[in-house]
Amino acid sequence: MPTIDLREYDSERGFIIHFGGKPREIDAHTFAYSLLGFSEALKEINSQVNPGYSFELKIEAISEGSFRATLRESGKSLRNIFSAAVKNFVFPLLVLIAYDEWKSHEKSIEVSDDVVLIKTGDTTIVLPKSVFEQRERVKETSRIRGNINRAVEAVENDENVTDLSLYSELDKETPVLHIPRDRFAEFKKEIADVSTTEGTRVRDERVSLVILKVVFAKGNRKWEFVWNGIKISATVSDPIFLMELLSREHLIGNGDTLECDLEIVQEWDSSQSVWINKSYNITKVYRHIAAEKQRTIK
Repeated sequence: MPTIDLREYDSERGFIIHFGGKPREIDAHTFAYSLLGFSEALKEINSQVNPGYSFELKIEAISEGSFRATLRESGKSLRNIFSAAVKNFVFPLLVLIAYDEWKSHEKSIEVSDDVVLIKTGDTTIVLPKSVFEQRERVKETSRIRGNINRAVEAVENDENVTDLSLYSELDKETPVLHIPRDRFAEFKKEIADVSTTEGTRVRDERVSLVILKVVFAKGNRKWEFVWNGIKISATVSDPIFLMELLSREHLIGNGDTLECDLEIVQEWDSSQSVWINKSYNITKVYRHIAAEKQRTIK
């Protein structure tokens, strides 16, 4: 029976994301959008368990269809002197949340005095008890689950991907999480399910936005748009679109339209029993339509 001990996990060595199937035929956009989804999920976990201390996710290709992801320190804060140790919890927390939310997957999660055991099939995953305790600090999982969902959706849309796996180390033969193609839809549905009665939720909509203001500066600077007659501000996180924009494949101007996926973060207002839109983020651009003529993203 294979045992994967994540008590030994070191964020400096990183973890492996493997895309099964025909790697030479997988669209480069598939890799980009899926890796971005995992990156954003990890950043959201870190922001909740490690506030005031940020990390960057470094991605490097190590073989056909496999990528190593490592957390690199990008800033320090005296508010959290234990951050160096806490960063080793981020990937194990991603694994725990994925299994916790994948309700139909046959597994058991056992908590003892010093470890947490996830038993799935003939594999046992060992997590330090401290990871389970950190899980209690992750109060809001909708953005985490939404980003994991987008990572899986990216591979589901590419027929050349047969499965998606996460490995704790390069030389491990058994993945810590394995999702075959025939379970992509099931996994996505279950991990995306959110409460509709309290807290925060994330919605994704395919929309058309008219550009009012473009911001080319680096960072999460917000563009301004008109959506259904309402002025909104939104960040743009689509890496392919931003790369093409910087290489001048698209000449953006006021009055242009973007057909895109819009991530909407909403908060529940109990006093009015209604969901209130709090922030917007463009996760994928399908088409740029210039004010005079139409241009389609390849």
